Amino acid sequence: MTAANVVGAKGRKLTPQRVLLHALLIFFAVLWLVPLIGAVFSSFRPFAETVQDGYSIPNSLTLDNYRNAWDQGDIPGRYWNTALILVPALVLTLFFSSMVAFAASRFSLEVQHLAARAVHRGQPAAPADHHPAVVPDVQPDPAA
Repeated sequence: MTAANVVGAKGRKLTPQRVLLHALLIFFAVLWLVPLIGAVFSSFRPFAETVQDGYSIPNSLTLDNYRNAWDQGDIPGRYWNTALILVPALVLTLFFSSMVAFAASRFSLEVQHLAARAVHRGQPAAPADHHPAVVPDVQPDPAA
């Protein structure tokens, strides 16, 4: 049995390009996760230990850093302010959007497509270095 005959889990042949692709994906995933895991471990160790030992494996784990951040950063008050803004904005947005959707569903198909084109042209869909008018038109489905 050769490498060209080996079949993957979904019936695809296992080629050297596919093996290289997956090896690179695994490498970059681990490369991305290592600092993230290091930051999580550092958040659970005392600050004095981080100053003394640097970013080595922690000797002890504690939640003191999170308690200090919760108390000194006024996290409950900030969450309340966020909820105070977010909940009414979300409810009002959903309410008015559903009213507009109901009204728009009563229009003819041509008016719906015209409105869809207007909405799509107003959205910043293109990257900043492209002209915003280069957005494809929404064409009606001929099967509909």
